[in-house]
Amino acid sequence: MVADNIFLAELSVNVPPKPAGDVRIDVRFTYDINGILDVDISVPLTGAKNSLVIEQNPGALTAEQIQQSLSKLSLLKIHPRDEQINQAFIARLDNLYQLTLAETRDWISNCSRHFSYLLEKQDPDQLADFRTKVEPTLDSLERERLQ
Repeated sequence: MVADNIFLAELSVNVPPKPAGDVRIDVRFTYDINGILDVDISVPLTGAKNSLVIEQNPGALTAEQIQQSLSKLSLLKIHPRDEQINQAFIARLDNLYQLTLAETRDWISNCSRHFSYLLEKQDPDQLADFRTKVEPTLDSLERERLQ
């Protein structure tokens, strides 16, 4: 329960006045073994962003050490939806969706929805497994289009 959590800090970001559920807020927590917790909040609809760095033991690390840790952590912060392999897969699904009809189009639409769901889960293994399972069928559909 939230009531059982320990308060660390407060971070806010401007959210446009919309009905509940209409605005998505992405929150990413990234931490390292030195006790650095980096919190990033973004509102994709507006592009608003805010971040906060929390130290487990304030003052134990120099500003330079903190910056080095944050630089290393930044490599971990790439959302799977921004990775080229996933963008190419989405583009491939979108292209085939436009070129197909009926049941095939429904299947591609379901694949797109499921892949979007997996992207939000941010599990690289599940994303790779899904791409591996679906790509042979996409290859086949593309070959059919060329004939």
